[in-house]
Amino acid sequence: MSRVCRAVLIAVLAAPGAAPLAAGEGAAERLVVFAPWCMEKRLRRIVELFQEKCPTVPVRFTTGTPGQLISRVRKGARPDVYIAMGPAEVEVLGSLKLVRAGTPREILRQRLVLALGEKARGRVKSLRDLASPDLPSVGLGRPLLTSGRLGRVALKKAGVLEAVAPKARTSPLRSLVLGDVEAAIVYEECVYQEDLFVGATVLRAGIAFAEPFPKSACESFPSIALAVAGEGRHPEAATFVQTLTTKRAQDILHRRGEWACPICEME
Repeated sequence: MSRVCRAVLIAVLAAPGAAPLAAGEGAAERLVVFAPWCMEKRLRRIVELFQEKCPTVPVRFTTGTPGQLISRVRKGARPDVYIAMGPAEVEVLGSLKLVRAGTPREILRQRLVLALGEKARGRVKSLRDLASPDLPSVGLGRPLLTSGRLGRVALKKAGVLEAVAPKARTSPLRSLVLGDVEAAIVYEECVYQEDLFVGATVLRAGIAFAEPFPKSACESFPSIALAVAGEGRHPEAATFVQTLTTKRAQDILHRRGEWACPICEME
């Protein structure tokens, strides 16, 4: 346990008749984490591991799409911890001088995925098929984000970027799940349910098929957690980031074994 956490715990236990602190009360200052919505359930399971080290520190998650989270930061929001789906988002934070030196940690590696709705499943077999006039729109992230940047590189390699870019729809996963597009380029971590079913991953509702990009189109890339720099940030932000790299936390993040899904059906 760190000195900060120990000091808070001693103060609480020493107070006559002290009751446990509720979230956000007294000395238990909340640690605020900005995280992609598609990782929220796994991250909440990891909070228990963090609170083994810092039992009096409540954690509050603000979740959203990668684009929504970056937009909030650019407008002035300042979390204690930021979990980025890819390196492009970290570059944005770095340009704003919001990356606390020495704290970024790779917590996952993932690839981009071509995800399809039921209608496109038999018609789209590769990135080149996204240029077809039969697809009036395609889900593709903004160039500011890792999915949008690498997705455009892959489309350019396939020779179809000029045809696909004009019909791109942002918030690709949301657009696909809601039926606004029939095909989308999305993060691998977002296409599967967070819970396992009989020990296996399952596609999210609204996604009929998902195929990771071949290495020739796009190499895997890291998802990164970091402590945000600046005055007033929580002193245990780096501890939370470090917790994400522990074996148990990694099992949860990678959906491995009983730690990944303690209350759902397993073999």
